[in-house]
Amino acid sequence: MVVLIAVGVMNLAWMAVLTVVIFLEKTWKYGPAFSRITGVSLIVFALFVPAHPELLPGLYMPRPCKGSKPPSSNDPPRGSTSAQAPRACQRF
Repeated sequence: MVVLIAVGVMNLAWMAVLTVVIFLEKTWKYGPAFSRITGVSLIVFALFVPAHPELLPGLYMPRPCKGSKPPSSNDPPRGSTSAQAPRACQRF
């Protein structure tokens, strides 16, 4: 239950998924097999995350666009309407 509270504070969607998984493990006839399959799947998923951090949105800082420059002191302040902010990079 402590894990559900901690995950719920971070992301409600993951809390709902984890709640369904726990419910199925406890009540379903094939709960023990389901828990093993779920555990192995989450471990495999965790192995892919360092190479592909976009799998977990919100846990990483996006890299700057190629060719973009870091902000300087000469740039207009954020929220200023004098210059349009550049759009975020799109990955295809």
